[in-house]
Amino acid sequence: MTSVKRDRPRAERGLDGLTEARAAAEARELLSEMRAQLEALGAFVVAQENELRVRRPSPKRLARLRLMSEDLQSARTFASKPPKG
Repeated sequence: MTSVKRDRPRAERGLDGLTEARAAAEARELLSEMRAQLEALGAFVVAQENELRVRRPSPKRLARLRLMSEDLQSARTFASKPPKG
């Protein structure tokens, strides 16, 4: 007996014509890229903390840090939601 999920067309299952193996490979690549981006972001945060010990941030830098913080909060909220469907 096949599951209901397998009875639906592949596009409806979210694969858009990709084979499951290709989809898994793409997911691994995306996760690897995300890990590299997070490592770079961690280094940036450390550098900014060190910079604060030397001088205060300019208004432009402070605005940029606020935007980055909001983007990270949004990404964290999105990542904590369970997938739909």
